[in-house]
Amino acid sequence: MLRLTDEDLKMAHGQILYALVARETNVLAEHQTPGVPFDLPTATRLVLQRIPMEDKRHTYEFDQEYLFVCLVSEGICYLCLCQKSAELRRVFGYLEDIKKQFMQRFAAEAYAAHTLALNASFAPILEQRLDYFNTDPEAMFQVLFRRIPTVQYDVSPPCFTPATI
Repeated sequence: MLRLTDEDLKMAHGQILYALVARETNVLAEHQTPGVPFDLPTATRLVLQRIPMEDKRHTYEFDQEYLFVCLVSEGICYLCLCQKSAELRRVFGYLEDIKKQFMQRFAAEAYAAHTLALNASFAPILEQRLDYFNTDPEAMFQVLFRRIPTVQYDVSPPCFTPATI
């Protein structure tokens, strides 16, 4: 049986704190963990205005300790806020996971839904998958050891701070 070492677990100690799914600037569903010291719904609406909607992965520094990490695919943006110490393969694994779950459930509605129209249905999934990727060693195992192509993403120059948003 393969076991994760302490070093593997240290790589994964950074937490994902917030997640959303949006079509351009129209947030369809979101979840924020308790105790996050920012007004993230307001901040993310402003960040969404600056994200190019081409199919790509992006990271944006936020307040020196955090990253906004996003995956844009087919006009839908999957975005999360994580601590800088979070392992990006795990964070992008989370975004790929919620992309798959979202499109399986809402592919037909995603392009016409109004703001937060899918929140009641999808926010619990964002929360459940966020908890899984933050706490379950199996999530780290899957990200570390499954065969997936190398992830390329832009580390975009804009640095967002609560004061600039």
